[in-house]
Amino acid sequence: MFYDRTRELETLEQLYRSDKAEFLVLYGRRRVGKTALIREFIRGKRHVYFMADLSTERDLLRSFSEQVVISVGPTRLMGATFTSWDSALRFLGQIAGSERLIVVFDEFQYLVQANPAFPTVLQRLWDESLQFTRIYLVLCGSYVSFMEERVLGSRSPLYGRRSAQLQLQPMSLPDLAEFFPTYTLEMLVETYAVLGGMPGYLRQFNPSEDLHNNILQNVLRKEAFLYDEVRFLLMQELRDVRVYFSILKAIAHGKTKLNDIYLDSGLADRNVASRYVSTLLDLGVVKRELPVTELHPERSRKGVYKIADYFVRFWFRFVLPNRSLLEEDCPELVLERKIIPHFATFAGPVFEDVCTEILRRANALGRLPAMFDRIGRWWDAGEEVDVVAVGPDALALGECKWKRNEKTTAADLADLKRKAALVRRSAQGNWTTEYYFLFSRAGFSRELVNQAKGDRTLMLFSLPDLMRLVQDGASVSGR
Repeated sequence: MFYDRTRELETLEQLYRSDKAEFLVLYGRRRVGKTALIREFIRGKRHVYFMADLSTERDLLRSFSEQVVISVGPTRLMGATFTSWDSALRFLGQIAGSERLIVVFDEFQYLVQANPAFPTVLQRLWDESLQFTRIYLVLCGSYVSFMEERVLGSRSPLYGRRSAQLQLQPMSLPDLAEFFPTYTLEMLVETYAVLGGMPGYLRQFNPSEDLHNNILQNVLRKEAFLYDEVRFLLMQELRDVRVYFSILKAIAHGKTKLNDIYLDSGLADRNVASRYVSTLLDLGVVKRELPVTELHPERSRKGVYKIADYFVRFWFRFVLPNRSLLEEDCPELVLERKIIPHFATFAGPVFEDVCTEILRRANALGRLPAMFDRIGRWWDAGEEVDVVAVGPDALALGECKWKRNEKTTAADLADLKRKAALVRRSAQGNWTTEYYFLFSRAGFSRELVNQAKGDRTLMLFSLPDLMRLVQDGASVSGR
């Protein structure tokens, strides 16, 4: 089943309807759903779809020739064989001269790895002839930094030729309701904390089972697809996998500073650690985060590293450290004693990310009480604020509480107001209005609810309130 991606499909369809030469660059991390999106789009349309792999150029060209025969028919090919990418692309250009033809090169980075001159060949043929046909060319890749530098970048031979580019992002929390229509909002947040928004992982869970059973059956059992997924993923993309494992284990267990990562992972020095971490950043597995008030992030020393993929984070936190028990066929023991007692603490930072992302979307839709330029986390000298929104005239601070039985109280608001002075000092801003956003799984004390009724700068968000921000178009108001 194909889920959502309505906006992305419409982008692809709009280019298709132009009926002139189009050149789309589509990229995003593995398991984010690029291939599923492409296959849904090309269904029922004349197309040549080719997924490259780690084969030699000769084998890739032979496989591509076979795919062309299947797609356009042997009579159109008239017995010709392609001895080069030049001849193959010229042949497709001839067909596209008289009819709409979609040509998809999936996992494009492997084609370039086999023949580094491929982008130059494509650029020359595009300039000479393909741009004057009705071809719809799609270059699709999973290595984000490669696609941005070698295809979209100013030094690429293909620079400036594209009609459009689309970086496919993981699905957001509200999208998960389509995968799990019977789940409560709490269950959706917890599932998101395990799998994130990667469709390739979400489809592994059974919507008829609860989260714990899904983890047991689809992550912790040795025969499950997700049991070894992270190891296979890293082995496919990286050399020195053991080193990357050490780095990711360190980050998953709270080592977020580069110096701490290198010490914990046992690398030779900090520069070596930096190179390995940079590769993980390029792959999108790790991200670097800065306090939202930093005006010069390129010079900041306050950056911390986090695992960007929630499932990778879950795997390194709970699966890898317990492999011995899992290999001894004790998944129930791991679930009951190693995961469930610590899961609320594990999911808390994900809830903070969810609140931040939904506020960003609501801000873009104009549904917050003021417009903000930046929304993110803030920390300094041992103090931290879960969500801070910085605007030209307004500042907002937010606290996110995921504990099941702990309501947010007036004391939490007082502490947030205390931190506001610290944020103002570090940001050196001059705001006329300050807002306070409190997000709580367990709800709010009666005192705090009454206080919010007479204070337009104080907003309280339960899980349903948070979801409504981006679902029904309502603006924020105090309660």
